[in-house]
Amino acid sequence: MINGWNIFPGITNCVFGTGHGLSVGGQTNFGLDSLTVTHCSFKRTTNGIRLKANRTCGGVVQHLLYSDITMDSVQYPVYFSSYYNDAFSANDSAQAVTATTPIWENIAIRNLVSTNSTKPAITLQGLPEMPLQNVTFANTAFTGSENFSIAHAHGVNFFNTTFNRLSAALTTSPVDATMYHLTITAGPQSQTIAEDSSVKLSVSVTADFTPIYQWFRNDSALAAGNTASFTIGAFGAMDAGAYSVSISDSAGFIQSDSAIVAIKGPLSINPKAFARQIKTNNFAPSMIDCAGRSIPNKNTATTSIHNFYLMRDASGKWGHKSCLNF
Repeated sequence: MINGWNIFPGITNCVFGTGHGLSVGGQTNFGLDSLTVTHCSFKRTTNGIRLKANRTCGGVVQHLLYSDITMDSVQYPVYFSSYYNDAFSANDSAQAVTATTPIWENIAIRNLVSTNSTKPAITLQGLPEMPLQNVTFANTAFTGSENFSIAHAHGVNFFNTTFNRLSAALTTSPVDATMYHLTITAGPQSQTIAEDSSVKLSVSVTADFTPIYQWFRNDSALAAGNTASFTIGAFGAMDAGAYSVSISDSAGFIQSDSAIVAIKGPLSINPKAFARQIKTNNFAPSMIDCAGRSIPNKNTATTSIHNFYLMRDASGKWGHKSCLNF
């Protein structure tokens, strides 16, 4: 399981040329669960990613993941419709839900770039009695398309998604779509600071909801508050490393780029404070570099970006040496 998704073998490393692209349906009576499509490209196809059925030939289609997709000159990059071979009408009235009602839910499209499309970049058409549920776009970009249209859909989420020619006149019809946007406008910045200085890292986002923040150091989650900034006082050797933050809600998340925070040399060490850090973190490598990483079984610093290292001798005593400054 990855980020809540059950990942099974799927469609990968495929090239789609002239034709209808990658379609699911029009008959989905037996349903589809946990399809993954990764590292595929589309060139001059009519459709890119397409889901299609109608009230007489639908079923449950759920947990679909499309990632690392490129499209060039695709007419309809993303097209989901519960009106296959039927005329869509914004005035359509709800009907009874049956065993053949199309159900589309929990669909994620990540890392998709579409260029030179000629029709709406995104078309999502659910039914008034059965809207599309939880469709997430993350790190996607659409250029060339004039607009997008969403009807009868709940929980359509856009994370770091851009359109170059979005028409404000065509967004949703009818207006029962629930849409959320989240974009990182400024990420945490790398810093080189003096030992024992205070460090503040921050991220700026635009969002249509109250996001949840989780800070990381060297890919390990930190017990930080749910805020857009993270402050460390008296920054020391054990604090140095690569910092990033994820921003999320219940539908998905985006991750910032990493900011490297290092200490200027030469370094002075408070033996008692360092001993407390070692004990607190249950950390006993043979060497620690200035990014706070353990380098076992080595006696010298091995890269030019580290300006000090800590060593433990055979008796277990810790000492430090300075390397070249930045």
